[in-house]
Parts: sequence; C-alpha cells; structure tokens
Amino acid sequence: MACEKNITSGFELDCTSIPTKGIVQSVTIMNTSDIDKGATVFNVTNEEIIESLVLKTGAKQGYLMTGVKTLLNGQATFAPKDDTFDGWVHTLIGYIGDLNPNALDQLKAYTNGAEITAVLEMKYIGSDGTGSSRYKVFGYDQGMVLTEAVFDANVNGGLPFTLSNKDGFENNGFPYAFFITDDTTTEAAVTALLTPTAP
Repeated sequence: MACEKNITSGFELDCTSIPTKGIVQSVTIMNTSDIDKGATVFNVTNEEIIESLVLKTGAKQGYLMTGVKTLLNGQATFAPKDDTFDGWVHTLIGYIGDLNPNALDQLKAYTNGAEITAVLEMKYIGSDGTGSSRYKVFGYDQGMVLTEAVFDANVNGGLPFTLSNKDGFENNGFPYAFFITDDTTTEAAVTALLTPTAP
C-alpha cells in the first residue's frame, strides 16, 4: 500500500455529543507475543479498525487490570522522525494496589522485559452511537514495556507504574480502534480475550 499523504476529510465537533474524558478503570492486558497477528482482521475500507483480535493456541489469554477514579490511564504521543517514518508512543499507566507475592512475581516478568498489548475502554462511545470509538488497542505493532515504577510507602502503599514503547520502537500509528459490527458484539469479543485458548 502506498504511503498516503493527502487528507480526504476534515474533523467536525458534534455539539450534541461532546467527548467524555477518561477510561473505564478495567483494562484488558496480554502478552504481545501471544497475539496471532496473522489471524488479526482489519476492516477492508479502514485499516485503523481491528475487527478480530485472536490469541495463539496454548492456553493464552488476556488479564484484567482494574483501578478506581483515574489510577489507570492511556496516552498516545506523536513521535516525529527526520530519517525514518514517524510513529506514535503508546503508554499505559497502571497500578498495583496489593504488592502480595503473586503480584511481585508478575512484576518480575515486567522487569525482565515482558511486552504488553492492552485494550482500553473509553468512556466516550462516539457521536454515531454505535460504540465505534469505545475500544482502543494500545501497543499492537510494538508492545509496551515497563519504563517507570516508583514505590513510596508514605503515599498509599501501592505501586503506580508506566508501560510504554522503547525509544526507537514506536507504533506505526495512533492506537487502533477495536470494533465489530456494534457495541454489544465488540464488548463480547473483548470479554472473550479473558478465556484461555485451547491447549
């Protein structure tokens, strides 16, 4: 596919559907290496929409990360380049509330370089009412890794941390939309990621 440089439409604000900021404090995370990218289905007319996100066989699954208020957050930052293609840095801000032994074991995997892809649910479903703007996939092209974590027992006893792309390993674009036909069908597909695949 050619690298398109010409815009084909503008951006209009629908004053009857003002965007709501924030994400739902329940994020589906998975190992990037567990995604069967050969089975990923993109929309035939808009390649920014993922219509099927499939995990490999071998009991692979997604996991929930939950928070309250604004503990969890997603960010995407444009990364211009002079000598190669521009990219986007995808960032997931997470939180571990209970640093129990199991949590510490998982934290070790992050420390050892686990690459993570995440499906975030926006509070805003989109002006068309279909839910096409609700879900975004962070870290699909390039998984996010642990880039920051600071424990302070005098603050709240938990561990806020940041997953982001390594310098020079940015994603090809803004986080993909994840949408299949309608809001209900898409929600079911996100929930299905939590079920282990066949052994």
